[in-house]
Amino acid sequence: MLDLDSATTLATIAGGLVFARAQYAAAVRPMISWVGSIVKSEQLSDELVWLVRAVNGSSNPAVFSCSEYCVRLVRDSGDGSLEWVSRTEVIRRLNDAGLSYTEDYDLPGPILSFPLSVNSPYHLTLGLFTKKAMEKIEDVLIKITAIDQAGDTHQRIAYCMRGAKRDPKGISTPLNS
Repeated sequence: MLDLDSATTLATIAGGLVFARAQYAAAVRPMISWVGSIVKSEQLSDELVWLVRAVNGSSNPAVFSCSEYCVRLVRDSGDGSLEWVSRTEVIRRLNDAGLSYTEDYDLPGPILSFPLSVNSPYHLTLGLFTKKAMEKIEDVLIKITAIDQAGDTHQRIAYCMRGAKRDPKGISTPLNS
């Protein structure tokens, strides 16, 4: 066992390390958000589509990914609970609702992205939706996971149809959420 002076020194060092780790974690924490805007599309059936993408508002990069989805169709009536499913299941449900994948909508998938930061020229596309898709979909929710430089995991839910221009008339500026 340690004498009182050694134990005090050890406790002080351990406390300092814990405090330093907490400070570093706070400094590199990502600011997870998503933006939506109307853009021109060459891949979907409409010329103008609603684009939703994930962004990191922090200058410190974090690796983003998406793995769980929830879809609410306009015709659905439920208790408001969320059922989280895979991307494949969401595509099946949207196809059953009369929408065509890569024609009426696109959900790029549960990809692990490159590090995103506010300074990054890249972005992570969460979804693209035509007017037809937006008429049938109330909302698509996507769990965004970010792993920061400290190795900590952070999650946020993107509501893809929040603020959506459901009848696109022209290109718009991004709406931050």
